[in-house]
Amino acid sequence: IRSLKKFKHLVSNNKVQLLVSHAGVKDFLLNKDLNEKRAGWITRVMEYDIEIKITKLVRGKGLCEQLVLGKQKEVCNEEE
Repeated sequence: IRSLKKFKHLVSNNKVQLLVSHAGVKDFLLNKDLNEKRAGWITRVMEYDIEIKITKLVRGKGLCEQLVLGKQKEVCNEEE
């Protein structure tokens, strides 16, 4: 949440991909039995256009390559 607040000017009008290394985060967001703190957190997150992608844990250069290759695939698909 702190990062969303800090980068709100970049995130608010753009689609954001959230890369997570396990399905627990997605399950957390879809859970209907929430306490007040979690409900507030999810409400703030849902204000943005965020797509959650479950991926294996990738660090450093591998993450950059994964992001670039994913972007290239999107561009290639748009051209077809």
